[in-house]
Amino acid sequence: MKKLINLITVFIFTVPFIISLLIFSDHFAFAQDVKNIDYLQSVIAQQEAVISEKNRQIYLISIGGFLSMSTVIAYLCYLLRRRHNDEKQLRLASSVFENAIEAVVVTDTRAVIQTVNKAFSDITGFSREEATGQPMGILNSGYHDKSFYDEMYESLQANGEWEGEIWNRRKDASVYPEHLTITTLQDHKGAQEGYVALFTDITKRKEAEARIKHQANYDPLTELANRNLLIDRLTRAVYRAEGNASEVAFLLIDLDRFKIVNDTFGHPIADELLKLVGGRLRDLTKKSDTCARLGGDEFGIVLTDITDLYSIEEILVKILQELAKPYRLENQEAFISASIGVALYPSDGQDALTLLKNAESAMYRAKDKGRNNFQFFTEAIDLEAQRLLELENALHLALERNEFIVNYQPIVSLSDPGTINCEALIRWQHPTKGLIAPSEFIPLAEEAGLIVPIGEWVLRESCKEAASWMKLSENSPKISVNCSTRQFQRVDMADLVTQVLKETGLPAEKLCLEITESLIIKDDDDDIQNQLERLNEMGVALSIDDFGTGYSSLSYLKRFPISTLKIDRSFISDVNAQEDEGALVAAILSMAESLKLKVVAEGVENAHQQNFLKERDCSFIQGFHCSKPLSGEEFRKFLKK
Repeated sequence: MKKLINLITVFIFTVPFIISLLIFSDHFAFAQDVKNIDYLQSVIAQQEAVISEKNRQIYLISIGGFLSMSTVIAYLCYLLRRRHNDEKQLRLASSVFENAIEAVVVTDTRAVIQTVNKAFSDITGFSREEATGQPMGILNSGYHDKSFYDEMYESLQANGEWEGEIWNRRKDASVYPEHLTITTLQDHKGAQEGYVALFTDITKRKEAEARIKHQANYDPLTELANRNLLIDRLTRAVYRAEGNASEVAFLLIDLDRFKIVNDTFGHPIADELLKLVGGRLRDLTKKSDTCARLGGDEFGIVLTDITDLYSIEEILVKILQELAKPYRLENQEAFISASIGVALYPSDGQDALTLLKNAESAMYRAKDKGRNNFQFFTEAIDLEAQRLLELENALHLALERNEFIVNYQPIVSLSDPGTINCEALIRWQHPTKGLIAPSEFIPLAEEAGLIVPIGEWVLRESCKEAASWMKLSENSPKISVNCSTRQFQRVDMADLVTQVLKETGLPAEKLCLEITESLIIKDDDDDIQNQLERLNEMGVALSIDDFGTGYSSLSYLKRFPISTLKIDRSFISDVNAQEDEGALVAAILSMAESLKLKVVAEGVENAHQQNFLKERDCSFIQGFHCSKPLSGEEFRKFLKK
């Protein structure tokens, strides 16, 4: 087994023999000790031994000396054990490589694929056999330019790694996003051997991010941009316009009569209307412009590349025309219009928020001018907006300071002039601004949420005054009090009226509540119908105010306990000049007679109108032809006449 040739010692061991030594020899235990391993290595090194393996035989050749058998066997045991551990680690690494969730691809220095794992095939669709030998370019999506790959290569050369997101292409040509990490491989001398790349498909993460971004920037109902995105787009547009000395226009669009649709048909139908409005506005704007829903029934449009005011006016006219077309909602048509305010950069504001504020002021100016029109912002409009804001702030204190008063306008019977009723009309006696008309502060009260307490105050004051008239005459007037839809929605009006009548001593038969058509046309609100029926059972009369301006229907009139219709003053004012308006009034009177309803014509200004109505059997008239609104004391004098 041992042979000496010219001071060269050769040990030859078969692998089975070494294995038997491992099993039955104490040399194995000896070789496990680290200190002994260091000793064995030093002995082998001193003897200038060379170890080689061939044909399942291990050769240990000693040059210049002799090695003891025990040293040789112990060292061989160590080598075999180390080899066993190395193979175990190699198998483990191979298993990790193959079963990793991340795709792994190894290339040479020319980026030619040497091997890939299963995850690579699952993500890309290329098998190991198909990918091996191919350049990494088979995954190129074409989404990135040359500079992108140049930066990647520079990072690998400088830092030995690159990490980032990239778009790649699958075998089926579909493109997907991935998170990629590339590391340079080096041999034991530090020379570059190739690259190893790890990547994961981040399609689902990108989709989730896109959904979150969409939700943060788009209105879920109309799919238009929301307020946040609009402000961002408007800010960017202003920044670009500043750089190239151009103009930007911001349009604030508020829908007219939308509240009537909402109150009449309910939220689901109103939402459908908003979708249709959003679609029409989207079709009218360029892709470079931004169309957004700001909330409620407000929309905004950012117009860029403005050439002149005429081009803006053309767009504004188209918007008004398009939005005024009928909307088909559940087998019935609805009509709305829009009031639009316009603010321009740079003349009307240097930033997005200022442009929004000034466009809003211009929009309210459009509403004041009769709605269904547009107004450009001016300094005068800004002053008016400030005035309205001050007015709204003062409105919050008006109740506490007893600044409201009630006037009473007579309602005269045409068949019996001695029968007189009246309508309670609120006025605001401002300490510095004087008498403020209801048309100016009632809309502010609605928006500020003050209409309910103000309405309750008017009801209580009116009933108290009407109760005092009973002392003057047995046939004292019946008093009509206006009630808003919000009062019925927020409080139980039947309970409130019961309480007020009890406090003031006014009989229920002496009270009439004027409600709007929009309140009774909502056929899905059992609570409101219940309130109206209870009021009727108490003896309180119910009248529809401004009849003919909303969505009138005979079926609704028959369903609810309505006793009186009030024809809106807009129909009466045109009786003199327009024959068709007279025909419409006559038709309403005829319909009311068939339903056994009384009719009050408001806004009667002259004898011609009175005679027209009397000839057609109108029950009552109200207007300056009979009397202006009177204070409580003045109304008592009127009664005595």
